[in-house]
Amino acid sequence: MTKSKTKELALTANQLKEQGQRLTDAMTRVAMVKHFSNTLMLAMNSEADRAILLSCLNNFLSQTYDQMDSLYKELDNIAYSLLECDNPEELKAYKERG
Repeated sequence: MTKSKTKELALTANQLKEQGQRLTDAMTRVAMVKHFSNTLMLAMNSEADRAILLSCLNNFLSQTYDQMDSLYKELDNIAYSLLECDNPEELKAYKERG
């Protein structure tokens, strides 16, 4: 029989719930990008005015790039918090780094 070591979590239940909410928000942003992508694909396949379509596509890609950069940072922060949930010193140092 093996003994399992249990570590005390450095995150409270409320902090874990907050991480879950942050993940939900990130998933909503991903769903938004998928929706806009599908809309542009439909417009492209319906022979819309090319100038208007290219303008919309340019705006979409610019906003998507910014959103994905922000989303990447958010997901990285969440992952770090969850991976280090049992290490209060490391969490504190990470938060202080900004």
